[in-house]
Amino acid sequence: MMVQDWLGTSAGTEAPPVTESVERYALRCLHSYTALKRYGVDQLATLVIGLVHSAVVLFLVGLSLSLGPLHSVPGLSVAILSALAALLYTIASIIPLVDPQCPYRTPLGYVLYGVFYGAITFLACATLYLVNASAAVRSWVKNKKIAFRDLDPRQIWAFLGDPVSSARVLRPLLGGILHGKTNQELDQIVQRAFEPVRTEKFIAGRALAYLSAQTRAQLVKSPVALRHFARCLLNMEHKGVSDFFVNIRNDKVTMVRVARAFDRIDSVRAAVGSIRLIQMLLIAENSADNLSQIHSNQDIRWRHMAAIVSVFPKFAEQVGMRNAEALLEQDTTIVTAVASLRWTLIEALGQVQGNPCAPDHPGFQARRNLQSLLAALDTVGGLHLLKVSSNDHENIDVLLQDHSEGSRIELASRNAFTLLAAVSDCNWRPGDWKRPDTGYIPAGRPGMWEWRRQFSLDSTTVGKEPSERLSTFLRQECVITSVRARTGSAALGTLGLDPVAHDALRDLSSIVILDDATTAPSAPDNNDPRLCLETIDMSQNRQDRASQGQSAIGNIRISNTTVGIGPVRRDSNESTTTQHSTNSARCTTVKGVAD
Repeated sequence: MMVQDWLGTSAGTEAPPVTESVERYALRCLHSYTALKRYGVDQLATLVIGLVHSAVVLFLVGLSLSLGPLHSVPGLSVAILSALAALLYTIASIIPLVDPQCPYRTPLGYVLYGVFYGAITFLACATLYLVNASAAVRSWVKNKKIAFRDLDPRQIWAFLGDPVSSARVLRPLLGGILHGKTNQELDQIVQRAFEPVRTEKFIAGRALAYLSAQTRAQLVKSPVALRHFARCLLNMEHKGVSDFFVNIRNDKVTMVRVARAFDRIDSVRAAVGSIRLIQMLLIAENSADNLSQIHSNQDIRWRHMAAIVSVFPKFAEQVGMRNAEALLEQDTTIVTAVASLRWTLIEALGQVQGNPCAPDHPGFQARRNLQSLLAALDTVGGLHLLKVSSNDHENIDVLLQDHSEGSRIELASRNAFTLLAAVSDCNWRPGDWKRPDTGYIPAGRPGMWEWRRQFSLDSTTVGKEPSERLSTFLRQECVITSVRARTGSAALGTLGLDPVAHDALRDLSSIVILDDATTAPSAPDNNDPRLCLETIDMSQNRQDRASQGQSAIGNIRISNTTVGIGPVRRDSNESTTTQHSTNSARCTTVKGVAD
């Protein structure tokens, strides 16, 4: 009661002061609060409870000692129960030392906290001083000069003033000294030790369940909040996130409100957040939901998605406009998100069993909605799927009517090529395109770049002539060398291409027939503004290729799944137009015309 009375003097009242100004009253409360903190009065309640705990311990010890001589059984029983209670209390006091997120701390915990960190700091300081002294002696012997100031312990004693901070820095610092780190590396160790503790970036598990229960109504009413959650705060690989989206997807009223998030897309972040929100809603699953999906052939997943499907064409147009603006800044975040969403839709098509062709057939609604979303994306100019082979469908509606695995192979390969071409147009700048699905699909699900290994390719899906766009794309020197180089080859490091791009190029080239005309670099048109050629010295380029044994890509012939690569003759009089570019010195980027 006394502590509450003392703390009450620093708390303000709702009514304005009568005898003094508001500023003076606020300063008086502030000074009272700082005085309480300086004298530790705010921790006096914990001290009182600690004294009570000490009194209980002394009482139990005295009771055990008193009952022991009178009768051994009651005395032993009280002693065992007292020891068990003391053990549980000690464990409860140790937990806050192990778990920084523990919400409580017992009076004994404060004592253990000081003893634990104090002992660690003292031992670390002693060891550090011995290491310092040993280094000083070696320096004396080497320089033949004794400097007793090297043994001054005051530099080490400074760490004892703040045991908690010292414990954070002394352990990595001592490890660095024992491993012979340089002074620059030791400075970096100290800087990292004093950096703010990084908290968990994503919300999951119990935190997400609590947030959903308390603020779900506010979340679904705010499109900005929903998009931000999907883009930044939720990870489908974490526990509870799929359940969160399944619960939203199974509520009709909530889905109608969620559809408002796709009405107005005024920025790149809004576009990416909305795309990821749709993707998470579609791919979310749990054990109970999977059973219902099996019985309904995926129709249950789309039961309340009508509001989103109806606004999706307009939403896709807005995404296309934002994507055009982003590509001007060489930003591939939107096209990456679209490619990841397409891959989710393509995978969902494969989950629909059979060939439902009537509204009363299970799976008809799911297939129709998936086809509608894919067609809406393809009608937008900047999001149109590029052709990989010359036999690819011009009209995607015709392709979507084909329910075979071959249609999904074509969709997946064209989706990968579309993203790869956009990244190439942006000079292969690093970005999310390397891992477009990370965090947005459940753990264990194949990603977009793994399409080649998810399908069984046969003679009907490989061995086709490449499209004009793919042929132009493959004439880039870095692409040619990447296709012929093996994974992990040292030559890849000189191309300016990421290993992800190399693997994607190999997958695309494995389903088409490449000949000399396809892979031979074409003569550039100086009047075409779409051609971007790097500054490459002619003689130096030839010397490099001669020294490294490089040659152009050979003929690739597909027989079932076997790829054969043979050498191709290069014209010794081949000319190259030079112009400066920001890309790798070995990568000649040719921006061709899309089909």
